[in-house]
Amino acid sequence: MAVLLLCSTSCKKADNNFNARISFLNGAIGAADFTIKFNDDIAIGKIPFDTLKLYSSVPSGTFKIGFYQGVALSPDFSFTTNIESGVDYTCFTFDSVRKYTVFFQKDALPAKVSAGRCAIRFFSLIPNTTGLRLVNDTGKTILSGKTFASYPNTFEEVDTTSRLIKMFRDTTVVAVDSIFKPLVSGKIYTVFLTGSIGGIGTEKPKLIFWNHN
Repeated sequence: MAVLLLCSTSCKKADNNFNARISFLNGAIGAADFTIKFNDDIAIGKIPFDTLKLYSSVPSGTFKIGFYQGVALSPDFSFTTNIESGVDYTCFTFDSVRKYTVFFQKDALPAKVSAGRCAIRFFSLIPNTTGLRLVNDTGKTILSGKTFASYPNTFEEVDTTSRLIKMFRDTTVVAVDSIFKPLVSGKIYTVFLTGSIGGIGTEKPKLIFWNHN
């Protein structure tokens, strides 16, 4: 299984000097609830699809981190890495050509956002989506040029809005999803796009917003 692992200096610290925090999203369609284990000890238990669990406290140190489906005795995938104390991490599972891949990265939130602006990073978890753009309901573009599995550890400053937000892909005129989500000056957001194009029920495309501050 492929593992994306990116690290850079974090500016948001965990609760104390002996632990770190991991925020985890299960974006793998069709997978059973995921459990994350550190050296075979449960760190985060049973996260269902489309669920974002924020700021789970985990020990610092070097660990083999395994991702287990349901009651499986062996992980779908695992990797060994050092978890730094006092640091926040973002982790999510998603579908890819190598099904149920994991992304794991140290967070690097901006120290300051310009007046009248907010900051966003965007992750599409839907394979083969390209040319993704966020717009408000007046047609003003908020973010553009986003694609599946392109996950830089950076936030972009964008204009604020109090209007309905819509997600489009490529040159299509039918929204993938829409959400009433005010983007507030000075705020920092992570935005996930989960589900599948044309999916129904729980597998419909869905925008998930995480407000960091």
